[in-house]
Amino acid sequence: MKFLPTLALAAVSLVVARNAHGAPGAASVADAQKTLDAARAKLTKAVERIQVEPPATEDLDAAFAAVNELKDAIDFGAAKEPDDLDYARAALAARKELRTQREYVDQRRAKVHIFKQRRVIDAAIATLNERAKAVAEKEPSQTDFENARAAVKALKAAVDESRQFAPQDATFASYLTQTDGLLGKQQKAIDDRFVLLQADKHRALVEEARKDLSAAMGALGKTSTDEQFKTADTATAALEKRLEEGKPLEAEKNYRAISDKARAEVADAKKKKDQLWSETGLNRLKAEIEPAYKDLQAAARVVRGRKPNADQLAEARTVSIVVRKLVEKFAPEAARSEAFGQYVEQVKGTLVEVEVQLQLRGLEAAKTDVNKALRNIEKKNPTDDHFAELNSALLVLEKTLETVHAKDPLMAAPAAEAKQMLHDGKWSMNKRRIEVDVEQQTAKVEDARNKAAVLLGQLSTLGPEKMEEVDAAIDAIAKALEGGVELAKKDRGYGAYDREVTKRVGEMKNKVAARRVVLSGVEGKTQLADALTQLKAAIETAKQPASTDADVDGASKKFDGILSFIESHATLATQDRAYAAYSERVQIELMRQQEALELARQARDLRKKTGEALAAGEAAFSAAQASKELRTQKAQYEKAVALFKSCNADGTSIVEMNPLLAKTVVLVDGLGSTPRAVAALCTQRMEATLPLIKPLTALISFDEGPKRAYEKAKAALAKNDKTEALAQFDECTATGLTVQHRNPELKDRSFEVAGTNLTLVELTRQCTAQAKTLRGK
Repeated sequence: MKFLPTLALAAVSLVVARNAHGAPGAASVADAQKTLDAARAKLTKAVERIQVEPPATEDLDAAFAAVNELKDAIDFGAAKEPDDLDYARAALAARKELRTQREYVDQRRAKVHIFKQRRVIDAAIATLNERAKAVAEKEPSQTDFENARAAVKALKAAVDESRQFAPQDATFASYLTQTDGLLGKQQKAIDDRFVLLQADKHRALVEEARKDLSAAMGALGKTSTDEQFKTADTATAALEKRLEEGKPLEAEKNYRAISDKARAEVADAKKKKDQLWSETGLNRLKAEIEPAYKDLQAAARVVRGRKPNADQLAEARTVSIVVRKLVEKFAPEAARSEAFGQYVEQVKGTLVEVEVQLQLRGLEAAKTDVNKALRNIEKKNPTDDHFAELNSALLVLEKTLETVHAKDPLMAAPAAEAKQMLHDGKWSMNKRRIEVDVEQQTAKVEDARNKAAVLLGQLSTLGPEKMEEVDAAIDAIAKALEGGVELAKKDRGYGAYDREVTKRVGEMKNKVAARRVVLSGVEGKTQLADALTQLKAAIETAKQPASTDADVDGASKKFDGILSFIESHATLATQDRAYAAYSERVQIELMRQQEALELARQARDLRKKTGEALAAGEAAFSAAQASKELRTQKAQYEKAVALFKSCNADGTSIVEMNPLLAKTVVLVDGLGSTPRAVAALCTQRMEATLPLIKPLTALISFDEGPKRAYEKAKAALAKNDKTEALAQFDECTATGLTVQHRNPELKDRSFEVAGTNLTLVELTRQCTAQAKTLRGK
């Protein structure tokens, strides 16, 4: 129904309010006032929405939730009312508003929901009346009854859902009461109709069963066979079953009268069958059992003898089986007839006597087999087959005991003795099994220990390549011990042995670990010695005049490698004194080598900034002279000057900072020189190169200024582009005058321009004249 979500919505509102505002005592008055105002405003808007006709169900649910939210807000700030007068007044007004608005909301909700629920109930009543009529007026099917009961259930559910609104409307409450009456009346009519129809159907089944019983009993007489008695028993049981099935229908009086008669007939039939059985069945049954019983009596005399042979015992066993099956077969007849029951008990007595004698002999044989098997496992080194044989013998004895008549006086003592043997035999087997397993397990462990002991005896002479073999030998002991984990729990002695060997394994591992430390120390010393030798050689290479950056970096990496090795083997130094002492000596030597390495690095830097810079400058100078392009010449000369300048400055500075470098050999054209001499040579080369740059600058200014503009103007005239030509001639004039002013030495120098030779002055005049012509002056 659509009004159900209201409760869920209200619950959600309460949870949201509590989660938003926290515990009641934790908020301030301002928080409480804010919460209260928001809840009142929300309720006012919700009430306005339900004042229309008809209000929407969603709006009614929202109004109901708003009422609960205002209630929650009031409760939230209740603790603040004594602390603030204004808030207390606001809370009082909110309480009055809550009361009046809640009544209004409840009335509106009830009115709408009652209208909807009444329509639902009316529809359910119509459905019920229709289905009840179908059940009452025709031969209804099982489906008709199911549909009618479903209609009853649906109407009851609709009424139950509507009861919450009964207090708001007396008329609706009266309507529900009337509906309850109708519901009960229709349900009773449906149930009565069902019982009546079922009673009619079941009455026919009972009548049929009565006829079958009457026919079966009519066939019984003093000469009746077992099959006839069986038929009568079956008919009696069938009628009793029908009567039991129809008990719920006995509320219908006509059926109850039939069932009472049928029960009386069942009682009479049972009495008649018992009487006839006692008169005719006893002799016939005795005649069927008697031959086997005589054979059993003969077998009893045989088994009582001292030494019956195997065939006689086998025959006695077969006879007892036959008699036992016959006794079981005729157990129902023995229960029915007292005389036949007494005869069967007599037969059973003889049967038990024979069975007991056979069981005694079987028990003795089983005990003999157990004793023989026990003697086998007590021998030295018994096999698994011996234990399996004993286990089988004990199992046979156990199964034999399960079949004996333990309560028979003749069997009581032998059975008790056999039970004790079974218990003792199992204990002895388990005890001996553990002893043998301990012996075998101990032998495996000792074999592994002996192999490991041989290697450990040679431990001080073994190298690293043999350590894995030693580890494997020790692990073999541990693996052998794993096979005896369960034995250690079962046998205290082996448990102590296991603990002792485990302790010794730990000691072995400690010895191997100590040997590994020694070997690691030797290996570490060797590696340090090799690394130190390589470092010294690398530093010597880095010191050479022809050394490269790669030589210096290589020496530096070898130095860092030794430091990393020492750091990574710090633990080894704490474990091995010899290695620790050698490591300290290497570290002292590293300090000296570090100074040599640093001096080599600085010397290499000095050579790069003097000799190599001089060589680079000379290469740039040669490139300038080899080039015909002015800008390339200028750039190479400038590069050469920069290199010569840095050579002088850096070389002088480095030597001043570290006078030890003054004697560093610097290669110049394959010959050795000093840093100061190289710096002086760089100064000379710089001074010789600087004058070559200025003329190149002037020539570049001419080429890129008036010459380029004049040639562009000529090209524009060839295309009849007078505007571009005029612009270029003006550019030629301006740049020509600038070049003359800055470089007077070029004034009268002749240059090849646009296929003709002109001086700078002539070029400038031509550009001016051409510009005037184009302007029309």
